[in-house]
Amino acid sequence: MMALVDNLKNLILELDRLHPNGRVDHAKLDKKVIPTFRRAETGGERYFTDEALKELLVITDTLYKGTNGLPQRVLLEDYSTIVQQAVVDSHVSGEFDLTQHTIDECKAFLKNKITAAVAALKTTFTHFFPAWTLGVELSQRFAVGPVTFLTRDQWIESVQFSDRSIRATSPRKGQLFDWKKRLRALLEGKGRKSKNPSLHDWVYRAIKDCPSVLKVRVSGSVLSMSRHQARYACRTALDCVALLFDDNGGERHRQFVLADERLTPVGESTLVESKGNLWFPGSSFHPRGWMGDPVTSPLVKSAKVKRYLRACGKIIKALLNPATCTTPRLAQRWAVALSVFAEGCREVQDGLAIAKLGSSLDILSGGGKEKGILALVLHQTGANAKDVLVKLPQPLTFEKVVERIYKHGRSQFLHGNHIDPMMRFTDEREHATFLARCALRASVLRWSKYTGADDDKAFQTM
Repeated sequence: MMALVDNLKNLILELDRLHPNGRVDHAKLDKKVIPTFRRAETGGERYFTDEALKELLVITDTLYKGTNGLPQRVLLEDYSTIVQQAVVDSHVSGEFDLTQHTIDECKAFLKNKITAAVAALKTTFTHFFPAWTLGVELSQRFAVGPVTFLTRDQWIESVQFSDRSIRATSPRKGQLFDWKKRLRALLEGKGRKSKNPSLHDWVYRAIKDCPSVLKVRVSGSVLSMSRHQARYACRTALDCVALLFDDNGGERHRQFVLADERLTPVGESTLVESKGNLWFPGSSFHPRGWMGDPVTSPLVKSAKVKRYLRACGKIIKALLNPATCTTPRLAQRWAVALSVFAEGCREVQDGLAIAKLGSSLDILSGGGKEKGILALVLHQTGANAKDVLVKLPQPLTFEKVVERIYKHGRSQFLHGNHIDPMMRFTDEREHATFLARCALRASVLRWSKYTGADDDKAFQTM
């Protein structure tokens, strides 16, 4: 494998060839493609040919993977921009002049510029995500670890723009105005949109469809990575809440959702014809969020639920900052298993659903296929393999149910043995939903008190 200094030297020589005397020679550019170029901080420009971009890609990948902890703080695409900018600045400033500096000195110049640029990035942000929730935040403060649930009005009351931003977008040029009052009027259907969109119009578009907003603060990552982490934390918090409900179809995971994700339609209509005549149109309703009284919800009923939510909060905290717990890999494993489980609950097609639900159990068990899943389920439920889990229409033991979920459901579908799109897995789906929900609930409570090794298979025995 070529050393980093060799890639850097090839890149510098290619930039020298393309920019004799410090200016681009357009005759050396490929006229068939739009050239890639970047402006230096001092004003000069550098163009990149395909050969230069190949060397730059290798340099970026090597530095990115070789810097401890960097992939957890900065996305590769953001880091690529930083590296390219550092290369351009160094070449324009003369720090890449091979007649004056050795290649090792050039490498040091580049790494120092990149390190300084990464260190200068802002790394603490508070993110907000409009969502459909349980509504318990209406009656009391509610949070799952670092994720706080707010009503829309609570969120409006808690945030503010700078005076400069308000003046810059004021309907009355340069003057302060009560954007919150105008926003509330729009939400209540009493206001009118401005001819020239202002702050309250933009915020209205962002939050108008959802009754709640989730809030989470993330430190240690640049903006794009920070938002990825924040969204995952909020999505996990919603799935933790939905996991509390005992519905065989996993319906709550379709109701507790973020505004920007794949959503089940609120309503559906059916149009059917027979014997040349239309039937009366049919319709169905799919609720979002909790449709009952938040005060009577399962979230405020028992001490066990509160222990469960505290455990979930520790998981989310560990996702955002692995240093806060001694078993961060297990926290990640549980969260991924929950995410795949929730996707299975939201899935319309039975085949895909059983593949995801079975995979959720496989992930949580840490591997071992059917045997690993059975060991997980038996340990987390306290059952025996020969105990009857399903009584009707025919008795099925835990062992047999797991076999049907994994071997005859998940594996057969993923390996292409079940290709009939009309094939139903109604029973297997219901059984997988039940077992995965039980295992996820029990395992997060055990994990919250666990002091053992951060081992992938620990959920089978903890």
